[in-house]
Amino acid sequence: MLVAFLLLSLVGCGSDFEGTYTDRSGALQLEFRSGGEVRQQVMGLTMMGTYERGDGEVIVTVDDRRIVFRQEDDRLTNGPIVLTRRDE
Repeated sequence: MLVAFLLLSLVGCGSDFEGTYTDRSGALQLEFRSGGEVRQQVMGLTMMGTYERGDGEVIVTVDDRRIVFRQEDDRLTNGPIVLTRRDE
């Protein structure tokens, strides 16, 4: 169900945070941009959304669907989903 949620939704403030985060397989990618904008790619499908940060969390919203990630250094986690910042 979580995978279906990610396929249907997602979203991208601070220059130290902005960048691309991917899962280990590369199937899920979030690119956080300035102005609270995020670009989500899931298995080749791209969607745009927004994000907010605060209290160690990143809330991503795409198509009115929200997912809350816990921010731990260069990683974002939500249950089994682990995204790591990719150096560009």
